[in-house]
Amino acid sequence: MKVLFLSRKFPPRVGGMEQHSFHLLHALGAGGVDVRPLVLRRSQIHLVWWLPWALLRGLMLARRVDLIYVADGLLAPLAWVLRFVWRKPAIATVHGLDVTYRNFLYQLVNVSALRRLDAVIAVSDATREELIRRGFRQQSIFVVANGVDVSRFANSLSDKQSVADIIFTSTGKRVSPHGKRILFSAGRLIRRKGFTWFLAEVFSALPPEYIYCIAGSGSERQHLEALIEEHGWQDRVFLLGRVSDAQIGTLFFAADVFIMPNIAVTGDAEGFGIVALEAAACGLPVLAANIDGLPAAIHDGKNGWLVPSGAARAWQEAVVKYSERGAHPVRAEIAAYTKKVFSWEQRAKQYEDIFKKITR
Repeated sequence: MKVLFLSRKFPPRVGGMEQHSFHLLHALGAGGVDVRPLVLRRSQIHLVWWLPWALLRGLMLARRVDLIYVADGLLAPLAWVLRFVWRKPAIATVHGLDVTYRNFLYQLVNVSALRRLDAVIAVSDATREELIRRGFRQQSIFVVANGVDVSRFANSLSDKQSVADIIFTSTGKRVSPHGKRILFSAGRLIRRKGFTWFLAEVFSALPPEYIYCIAGSGSERQHLEALIEEHGWQDRVFLLGRVSDAQIGTLFFAADVFIMPNIAVTGDAEGFGIVALEAAACGLPVLAANIDGLPAAIHDGKNGWLVPSGAARAWQEAVVKYSERGAHPVRAEIAAYTKKVFSWEQRAKQYEDIFKKITR
């Protein structure tokens, strides 16, 4: 089978969608699918020239393939044009925000084009429900969760002193890791991630031996900095900004608990939560809010624990309980389960089965 594979998010850029496109493309190829990639390896500012180029190049390539695949909903109009011109089936993966984005023009153009494709693959049941609410035919929707690959963390360190070194490198602050319980979060600093809520409602009630590292950048940074200043947490809460894969890996291996405390924000749902899956695949116990697409990544009691979103007392109790369960056997079980259930080889096989069904 020959597949035209279009993605606007691809390494060396970093992010969950970039990882999804990279690993899916290579896993499909390893499984015998003849993949013809058209991918953007630069920042999204380059879409202004890449989209017209991808359309022209796609018109040349689509004639010789069996199926057109786009890696997210923003590219749906491009897929629809190629489908219309060459009468080839077209499929898109949707991740969450590319369905729910609250913009009239986006809903009119992109989501309408998405609805006209032959099939849509949602990364979670929550994303599937968002599609159904927007009038998509249920029989055209498939659900395939993201896969996980943590090979890029292979050279990361796993001791708490290395975490202290990362804190110093990122913030200029020195902290002794002795006797500390390290909480870690990673992601864009935006409202739905719940970092500000967690600091105000949960971290404020935790004993002083807890420290909290947050990797990422975004619009909520000022709110987080204000909370840190207000409570005098300069030696307990550390905003690391952007960090390398090696540093992320060290935090995954050395922290006591990974925190994903998402809260409900209308029109901005978490489609899946791939960073939580990566943490679990490294053996780090994960506490994730039971909201949006997070239950697709974290299977309660298997590779982490789900906590009611916005329930401060439940979060306080869960953090204390599971930060004391960081023994190696528990971490090994978490990692083994995640790698087995979420392998990219399995995900590629599911995609290939869907491709074959659509092209019959």
